[in-house]
Amino acid sequence: MGSKGLWRAGVLALTAVLVTACGGASTPTDPYLWLEELDSPRVQQWVATENARTLGILEQDPRFAGNLAAATELGKSPDRLPTPTLRDGGVDNFWQDGDHTRGIWRTTSVADYESPQPNWSTILDLDALAAAESKNWVWKGIDCDPVTHKRCLVSLSEGGEDAVTVREFDRTTNRFVPDGFVLPRSKQYASWVDENTLLVSREWQPGETTTSGYPYIVKQWHRSQSLTDAAELTRGDKADGLATAPLLLDNGVGRRLSLVLRRVSFWENEVSLVGATGLVRAALPPKSDLQGFVGNRILVSLRQDWTTDGATFTAGSLISLDADELIADPTRLRARPVYVPNASQTLEAVLTTRDRIVVTSLDDVKGRATV
Repeated sequence: MGSKGLWRAGVLALTAVLVTACGGASTPTDPYLWLEELDSPRVQQWVATENARTLGILEQDPRFAGNLAAATELGKSPDRLPTPTLRDGGVDNFWQDGDHTRGIWRTTSVADYESPQPNWSTILDLDALAAAESKNWVWKGIDCDPVTHKRCLVSLSEGGEDAVTVREFDRTTNRFVPDGFVLPRSKQYASWVDENTLLVSREWQPGETTTSGYPYIVKQWHRSQSLTDAAELTRGDKADGLATAPLLLDNGVGRRLSLVLRRVSFWENEVSLVGATGLVRAALPPKSDLQGFVGNRILVSLRQDWTTDGATFTAGSLISLDADELIADPTRLRARPVYVPNASQTLEAVLTTRDRIVVTSLDDVKGRATV
């Protein structure tokens, strides 16, 4: 994260603490309300002053210089494991080192990745792009279309801030697509419907964000269509805790479901299916999280007990839903248990392959992975 992103995150965190201390609501009497004006000179000066005070203390610690040097050296080490992302039959990786400060998006074959010294091919050099465009670009990830896997949405932020610019990139040419999809800088979320259609959540007009600064209006945008002509699909509420954003579930073998996730609060979600006639709310419990799509089963983890179709599942469980049944009637859901913890177990994470589910968990604080 860049320095600008750090001070923004710091201001937001401090603001949350101060607002809580002042009674849990931002009111005109809140003496620290001005800290929400992130780009104001007054806020930036306050952040600079507080950072200087903090560094003044940290840098006096005799361990500081050695720890910083060791961490920097580790961050530049060529011996680090290049974390793989399997994509379209190959292996992608985003890599940063002493020669690539901002990083490179690169690719190789599976066989070559398994060799002691893989031969990587650069797809996009972020340092070169930033220099060419005089931008302080920071990598925020990619999302490739689910049909051809050749067109990808590349998200870049200036200095690491939350707002991103989204640009369509062609994997066959290793170039940004002329007249392709471009979403100007904003806090925003986009997902593919098909290779020519996106669902986008962003601040379409000034002020169209929740009170915590996230977008809540989702529109459908077709290729070659002006962004201003995108058609509204749904909206959350300005009082929501977080964003209303689109989500694509893809099982890797041609089955896809477009969804909209509304974050009513920091703890509760509403999930709706996008159909030909609009959205239909799914009867999932508010404290649950979508975890993947394997075969014809949609995976959901539970953060609360849930009774559906005569069966009760405890909080901490991983359950699955039949995709066809969900589409036919999202208001009546029949679930199957995938992982049910006992008193000493905790669900940690869920990973999916084309035909397997990998559940990582803790049992008496000892890690375990189950396929």
